Amino acid sequence: MCAPTAKLLSSGRSNNFNGEGTDPMATYKQIQEHTQNEYGYVPKTCWIAHVMSDYGLTRRTAPNRQSADKRTNPCPPNKRPSIEQTLKHFGML
Repeated sequence: MCAPTAKLLSSGRSNNFNGEGTDPMATYKQIQEHTQNEYGYVPKTCWIAHVMSDYGLTRRTAPNRQSADKRTNPCPPNKRPSIEQTLKHFGML
């Protein structure tokens, strides 16, 4: 059986899908776990999506989003810095 191959991204980072190395984007679950361990709370996925969209990191609007031009649960200003730090930790910012 062949081992999973690593693809070199244009950024020069390796994209390993076998759990080794650094992935180009962390999952929402990884972001939530890191934020909980470092800052003591679990951010809502909509807060993470809000911060990521402000930096242009989202690919599309979620299909379950109520309104295309209004957020029902925007990221609270006091939670934003810790989510940004977590995104920096994973190399996304």
